[in-house]
Amino acid sequence: MFHMANDSTIFEFEEDLVGRGWVADENVFVRDGDRMLPLVEGKNIHNYDHRFATFGGATQAQINKGTLPKLDDNQHDDPGGSFWPRYWVAEGSVYKALKDRWDRDWLLAWRDVARNDEERTLMATILPFSAIGHTAPLMITSNGEIAGLQANLSSLALDYVTRQKLGGAHLTFGLMMQLPVLPPEVYVRPTPWDEGVELRDWVADRVVELSYTSWDMAAYAEELHDDGPPFRWVPERRAQIRAELDAAYLHLYGLARDEVEHVIDSFFVLRKNEEKTFGEFRTRRLVLTAYDIMTTGTFASPLDPQPGHGPRHPDRARS
Repeated sequence: MFHMANDSTIFEFEEDLVGRGWVADENVFVRDGDRMLPLVEGKNIHNYDHRFATFGGATQAQINKGTLPKLDDNQHDDPGGSFWPRYWVAEGSVYKALKDRWDRDWLLAWRDVARNDEERTLMATILPFSAIGHTAPLMITSNGEIAGLQANLSSLALDYVTRQKLGGAHLTFGLMMQLPVLPPEVYVRPTPWDEGVELRDWVADRVVELSYTSWDMAAYAEELHDDGPPFRWVPERRAQIRAELDAAYLHLYGLARDEVEHVIDSFFVLRKNEEKTFGEFRTRRLVLTAYDIMTTGTFASPLDPQPGHGPRHPDRARS
């Protein structure tokens, strides 16, 4: 949408806006009916997380290295909270940049920079309608299987393929166009391991709970036919739901058990971080357990309530 150098003349600092009478209103600045939107950069996002890291409280050294402070679980569990950007952009400039190519109040972006010290290579997420820097390229799609596309882009299976193709430090448009993303028609069929449920609904139930954790994602939730308040950020539930999606895509790509083990074991940084935090490679255990049960043809999530029906924040009218 915007190049971080070539378009920098339209970027505004918070202190300059305040000095000219702009007032912060939740996650935007407003003045005389006009709005300034936050500029999202690649380092701010992660899989199923549009508020992964923030410039709020970041030191210049952190900014220079691209290692911003990460929002913790309590901050993620605030449905009105968001990351704080480095720059702000006029809402009119955002509409002008998108022209007539997009009519929704959410966007799909991925992180351009792929470093070998990160847990994942392909980091894509849905995020609220915002200004977006070129380090978070946009994916414009016209088909309705958006939950399936988001889940596919966030899967271990596709991440593994991405790393085999990656020859540098950037996930370019050319590389993204080469990835074996499953076609939309895959989702318009029964779920192989959950009889009576269409695959698009099985995936959407999990994607909406992972993605809709703040009010600014309400438009995306409505796209997935959810009109309730945001879901609570519960790390244990999120780990299980992501494992179920990863196991599902390993099945959808047709990988055998030994191939699944090879794919999971190739995520060395993820293994190291989880063994340090949890004393085990938690993702491996959760994904393989779900994969094995799905192989039997009947899978029921161990979560109670089921994915897509998890705990929510109070509705705004009652809070």
